[in-house]
Amino acid sequence: MKPSLREKERYCVIEVKAGAKEVGKEIRRCTEMFLGLLGCAKANVKFLPECWEPPFGIVRVSNKKVQQFKASLAFSKLVFDVPYTTGMIKKAKTFIRSRKR
Repeated sequence: MKPSLREKERYCVIEVKAGAKEVGKEIRRCTEMFLGLLGCAKANVKFLPECWEPPFGIVRVSNKKVQQFKASLAFSKLVFDVPYTTGMIKKAKTFIRSRKR
């Protein structure tokens, strides 16, 4: 598929301020509650478990639905913060490494 036809993505670095049990399921639950199933499918929200380094993690979101994703985190039982959003996963990983020091 041509790069111009692919859906553009953003990588949101999330920081979990409270207890971190099954973060991926909690993100899915709160986004489905706020956006609904159709909105969640359009937002293409995906937690990347291979990039989870407590308390930081990376979530991939459609570039048009980043604001709605951030708003949906307010409905979570955990306390989430989104300190950084970028278009490249390498920059997101670099941000996490710089914050862990």
